[in-house]
Amino acid sequence: MKKLFIAFSLFIAFTIASHAQIPNNGFENWTANANGISLDGWWCSNDSINPDNTYFPVSRSTDHYPLSLGSYSIRLESNSAFHNWEAYGLAYPGAYREGEPPAFPVTGHPMALRGYYKYFPTNGDQMSIRWILYKNGGTVTGGEFTDGTEVTEWTSFNIPIVDNAYDDADSARITLSAFNWNGGLIGNSVLYVDNLSFDNLLTTGPGSKAEFRGTYFSPNPATDFITLNAAVKANSILSVSIYDALGNLYSTILLKPEQRQIDLSSLKSGLYILEIRTRDAVKVEKLIVKR
Repeated sequence: MKKLFIAFSLFIAFTIASHAQIPNNGFENWTANANGISLDGWWCSNDSINPDNTYFPVSRSTDHYPLSLGSYSIRLESNSAFHNWEAYGLAYPGAYREGEPPAFPVTGHPMALRGYYKYFPTNGDQMSIRWILYKNGGTVTGGEFTDGTEVTEWTSFNIPIVDNAYDDADSARITLSAFNWNGGLIGNSVLYVDNLSFDNLLTTGPGSKAEFRGTYFSPNPATDFITLNAAVKANSILSVSIYDALGNLYSTILLKPEQRQIDLSSLKSGLYILEIRTRDAVKVEKLIVKR
């Protein structure tokens, strides 16, 4: 029991540290500058525009998610009618520098970038959320989420890194753009982003009214699969993350609508921690696999 308590303590500490690493990750802190506004800890297009201008592509929005976390989100708007920085809904942590160098330090071993977004594309445009890990200034690995689908309600995203077996990293960079970074500016599109974190999606937390109060799955102990409880609406569960007893992420499963069974055939016998995410809550449960 003592070992299990230590494992869960390590897991919780790892989660908190991951959340804290991204500067101003909830987009709560801003500084007014004449007619414009700057995002604290980040460079954005506004910072390269005359502060006396009347139009700025990046703004602070009271439309945020989850509602219990903070008061603002970041709103990025691309506008092909302009030809300078006014055209680009673009932001990244740190100061403006050519290329894509490291922007902030990281600890641990991040495996995915998580958060929430809404997107309103025009003219076939695509949004892009990218992240890169570095070691001693050199690129280690990274991931990217690019999509042109309209998303009118706050939706979570999960961007895993390409190389999940990397040895180590000491810094990172995140880029948010309302346009496709690789394809260029082709439309007048709007992207909202909120509550970024590494590995674990920030939610309203345990105790949310939307949280199911019983057991999410059975059997436990399990062998080759588990089945989600019939009392839980399948489309309310977004993902299931599997960790070992020390809190190391083994895999994250993004559930399809009506999916009930989760394959465990690749797991060895032992104790695991399941982190189950719904639209409004998170639940952590122990799972024992026996062969």
